[in-house]
Parts: sequence; C-alpha cells; structure tokens
Amino acid sequence: MRRIQLLLDGSESSEVAAKHAIKMASKCDAMIVPVEVIDTRRFRTSKVIETARAGMDAYLKDLAEKAQACCDVTIDAAKTITANPIRDILAETKS
Repeated sequence: MRRIQLLLDGSESSEVAAKHAIKMASKCDAMIVPVEVIDTRRFRTSKVIETARAGMDAYLKDLAEKAQACCDVTIDAAKTITANPIRDILAETKS
C-alpha cells in the first residue's frame, strides 16, 4: 500500500494539507502517515509541550474518524518529531 506522509504542526496550513492528503489517499488507495512536528525551541516548558501533544492527539483522532467515514482512508499511528524538525523529518521520510 502506498503511504502519504502528512506533516502537522497545528497550523491552519496543516489542516488544509490534511484535507488534500485525504483526497489524494482516497484517489490512489494510500494510507496517511501523520507526522506531528513540535518545534521545542518555541516552547519554554515541558507542560506547554505536553499540552500541544494532547491537542494534536485529539486532532488526529478526529481526523482519522473523518477520513475513514468520508473516504474510507486509513490514518496510521502518528509519529512525533521534536528538537530538530528538519533533520528528523528527512530521517522519517527515508524510513
């Protein structure tokens, strides 16, 4: 099965990207692999990071339900990238 890597950071742009990814996955029989990107340089405390993760987890659950209901698209378990997003995204893409 094909995979579409979907990078999410909680922004409005990533929500738009998610909608497009669902349409693409539906058309080419692919699974979406979400990658949650948390740039820890933006956050000062671990509590803020945990809050961001919790919000993203809720968003991903909702996204998975919508993708399955509307388009029969599966969303794989999310992977989380922190610290050095650019390096880690490239490493995840190669895996």
